[in-house]
Amino acid sequence: MFNRIRVVTMLMMVLGVFALLQLVSGGLLFSSLQHNQQGFVISNELRQQQSELTSTWT
Repeated sequence: MFNRIRVVTMLMMVLGVFALLQLVSGGLLFSSLQHNQQGFVISNELRQQQSELTSTWT
């Protein structure tokens, strides 16, 4: 009986570890998306500045 309880406890611990890994993975994804969005904003500003500089030469 105690062996069965240990198996169930271990399975619940493994499930908890996987849930924790899922949360960490989601947090890293969210952080990555925020950094990419900031990079796209900067890239768009640089493209706009480049376009304005090009238009002043013509």
